Amino acid sequence: MTFVNSIQLTGSGYTINALPGNSIALAGNITSTGGTALIALPIALYGGVNHAVYKPAPSCCLPAELTISGVISGLASDPLTFSSSGGLLSNGNLDVTLSGNNTYMGATMISAGFGGFVRLFVMGSQPASPVTGGNTQAAQLSGTGTVGPLNFFLIAPGTSTATGVLHSTGDGQFAQDAVLRVRLNGTTVGSQYDQLSIDGAMQLMGTNLQVDLGFTPAVGDSFAILQATGGITGTFAYTEGQIFFVNCM
Repeated sequence: MTFVNSIQLTGSGYTINALPGNSIALAGNITSTGGTALIALPIALYGGVNHAVYKPAPSCCLPAELTISGVISGLASDPLTFSSSGGLLSNGNLDVTLSGNNTYMGATMISAGFGGFVRLFVMGSQPASPVTGGNTQAAQLSGTGTVGPLNFFLIAPGTSTATGVLHSTGDGQFAQDAVLRVRLNGTTVGSQYDQLSIDGAMQLMGTNLQVDLGFTPAVGDSFAILQATGGITGTFAYTEGQIFFVNCM
């Protein structure tokens, strides 16, 4: 195992790998100023600090797209924050994809500063890490993998190009005035429409529902966009039977 203080990515097209059996212990942060990069080696969080994956401001005019396929672990409950800030002359977009079966137990936090927009796609599994934060629609949780308990603001299951099911272990709740964003392209869950699936109870607090409609539904079609094994309490920001508008794709 190699101990490093930080990883700084400047430019595009990087792949960071390691020989089989090797890994890094990360004491600090991962920074990307813009462009695409892949980190394919295992990462162990250590030091008892809040680690961050972020795009600083001011930085490159390009968005940052980072994929971490190596397993992220941690002996302590060190939190991991994904954040970005922009500005008048810089691009604050940060997309991070986590595709490994991560074992770290600290909280996963997503936040966007001024001019920033962060999307975290969880495509693997990290059931021991609760997801928190995102008090703005500029911080979004997406993916088709598994995360820990949720207390979040904007959730959009699936990927940027395809519908899917995002799973969560344990009870969860949407933050006040939060948003659940789903796409309806047919009547088959996962492959044709998005779903948030909770292994536990889910609390709604006047949650806003945003629907993108990509097909013509028939009378009687139904969609289970939110499922919770422990039941659902609270309501969306609509009364029963109320008509609301959808975005036609």
